[in-house]
Amino acid sequence: MDQKLLEDFLSLCRHRSFSHAAQERNVTQPAFSRRIRALEEWLGVVLFDRTALPVRLTAQGEQFLPVARDIVDRMAEARREFAAGNRSDGIVRLISLPTLSINVLPDLLFRVRQTCDQLRFVVNPFPQSVEEHFCALMEHQVDMLLTYRLDEYESDSEFLSHIESATVGRERFLPVVGSALAERLPSASPLPYLSYSNFSFANRIILPLYEKTPCELQSVYESSLSEGIVKMLEKGIGMAWVPETLVSEQLKRGTIRRIWEDRPDLSVEVDIKLYRNKTVHRAAIETFWKAILP
Repeated sequence: MDQKLLEDFLSLCRHRSFSHAAQERNVTQPAFSRRIRALEEWLGVVLFDRTALPVRLTAQGEQFLPVARDIVDRMAEARREFAAGNRSDGIVRLISLPTLSINVLPDLLFRVRQTCDQLRFVVNPFPQSVEEHFCALMEHQVDMLLTYRLDEYESDSEFLSHIESATVGRERFLPVVGSALAERLPSASPLPYLSYSNFSFANRIILPLYEKTPCELQSVYESSLSEGIVKMLEKGIGMAWVPETLVSEQLKRGTIRRIWEDRPDLSVEVDIKLYRNKTVHRAAIETFWKAILP
């Protein structure tokens, strides 16, 4: 049995909603429902009463809940122990948003290696959900997390008791369109919109801007990757908010154009943050951290 089925089960126990749990697990609701059904078939029991709103555990589900929690917790603990035992002291493992792994991380690592050339880096640019990124850091699956600042975490006292951060840059998200669409922009209503996936960091950053636009937007494409959205912009498919550093060359050439320049409230600047779990004090992590601090 795949451990993911147990994690799906625990997610549904927390949310009591198939749609919310599916969003947290980054799958479609039909796929999530099939996975819960597969777990029930493997166990030979019905775990949830689907006629209730919100859904609730059956008696068998209540009985299985502590078992599932124990299995997932034990697997996570074993993984942490094996990772700690196999981890060379000269290696720093980072998880990063794909865009930042291209535009920011190389310069950051180059700067570190000027004074710490003995360090080695393993980078995983996972397009996962916000929660999965921070969970990987909290559970010691990675040493560092490079991402955009999110106020909801910066104000969480429990989170701050385990995590410390350093600001390593700034990014600006701009509303833009491809040049082909820019020529017919006044007549484009509703305006085709290239949106970010609900679970992505970028979506949380630009959602307040979406609600202030001067015209109606209609989503025609959704992706968790800014790079994919840029390709659609260049083909004139729609408008989007994208990191300025990602389209700086296209803006210079005019193949992508900024819109709503008279509305500064429709752009947003965010800090680029590097997070670490401050309960871990391996020499490589301490050396890296000192090198990036001003």
